[in-house]
Amino acid sequence: MNEIGIEKVRHLLAKSNLEAVLVHSNVNKKYFGALSGSGVYLLILHDHAWLILDGRYEGEAIETTSGFQIKVVSKGSYITGLVSTLREQGLIHLAIESSALTIS
Repeated sequence: MNEIGIEKVRHLLAKSNLEAVLVHSNVNKKYFGALSGSGVYLLILHDHAWLILDGRYEGEAIETTSGFQIKVVSKGSYITGLVSTLREQGLIHLAIESSALTIS
C-alpha cells in the first residue's frame, strides 16, 4: 500500500466532508499499491482501505499487496459487494473516480 498516497486521499476526504472514495482506473490502483485487474475495486475510507475483488484475484492480492482489507465477491457482482461494504461501514457520502466509473 502506498501510505503517502492513501493519506493524501484521506486528507482530501476530510476536507471535502466525504467518507470514502471508490477507485477503479488501473493507473490509480497501481499508484495506491492495489492490484490493477478489471475485477478489482479500491475503496479508501478514513481509517482503512478495501480491495473488493472477485476470486480470480484473491491469491494475488494476498501474496502481493499489504495493508488492504480484502472482500471477495462473485464475478460480476462488484456493485452488490460494494453496496454491502458501504452499508456495513455506515457510509453515505462516497466520491467516485468519474473518468473510470459511471453512476447510471
